[in-house]
This record gives sequence, structure tokens and C-alpha cells, in this order.
Amino acid sequence: MGIIYENTFKDLIKFNLFHLPRMRVQQVSWLVTIVALTALLWTIIDSASISFIAKIVFLMIVDSIVLGLLAAITFLSIVFAYAPGKNKGILTQHHLKLLSTGLVEETSVNTTTHSWAGIVDICQNRDYIFIYITQHAAHVIPKKAFKSREEATDFFHYAYQLWKPSM
Repeated sequence: MGIIYENTFKDLIKFNLFHLPRMRVQQVSWLVTIVALTALLWTIIDSASISFIAKIVFLMIVDSIVLGLLAAITFLSIVFAYAPGKNKGILTQHHLKLLSTGLVEETSVNTTTHSWAGIVDICQNRDYIFIYITQHAAHVIPKKAFKSREEATDFFHYAYQLWKPSM
């Protein structure tokens, strides 16, 4: 079974927006940042002559702004990570074949083979199938590349079935 698809810049952005919030290191770093900022701000505003509720509201507003800035910085780093012309093997047409021994991906610039034992995870969301070849890199297969939703579902289940026994 196989599929021919083409990844766009938008597909890569959507993959990162799917993947990054699920990364434990990302979650921990944002949590540590917010906790440290909250503790620092609390030591500054604790002696202020405002109500406890006002202090909590202030901390919530500042923490929300900081989380928004962290999200914006993360998003911008994703956008700039895929510099035009530097990713010829990514932003191109892919031919992905599922074999009993593993998967083979062919593009105009490379051919890559992965055994099922080397696949880290296979998951999906509403618009994509993700076949993780490392903890942070995946084949991003748009479901719109399939003739129907059922064909995409069959592809996902077949890939998962081939991968699962190798775990």
C-alpha cells in the first residue's frame, strides 16, 4: 500500500503546532517559566497595599501575557526553521510505500527506508497521519491526499497494524 502526497509550508506549521504542545520538555519549560515568574512577581507585589484578589488577578494577567509571548516566539521559531530553498527533501512530492518490512519514502532528492522496529509512533488527527521516524520528526501525510476519508483511515490502520507487532 502506498500514497503520493506533497507537503506544503502550511503542513509543516500544522505538524509543529500538533507536536510541540505534546513535547514533555516544552511543557516543563513553560511550566518552570510561569512558576518562576509568578514567584518573582509575588515577592515584588506581596508588600503592596492592594487586596489579595487584586494580586492574584495581576499575576494571572501577567502570566497570560507571558504565555502568549512564549507561544508567539515558539511559532516564529517554527516559521523561520523552514527556510525557503533549504528543505528540498521536505517541501516536495513524497511517495510513501508501506511494506511488511518497513516503509520506503521516495522524493526527487532522496530515498529513505525505515524498518518498523525503528518507527517511534504512528498517530493521527483530523487532517493528518503522522508516522514518527524519531521522537521529533515524522512523515506528515495530509489526509486530503487520499481519495476518501475511508482510504485515509484504511492507510492509517494498515500502517499501525504493520508497526505494532514490531514494538
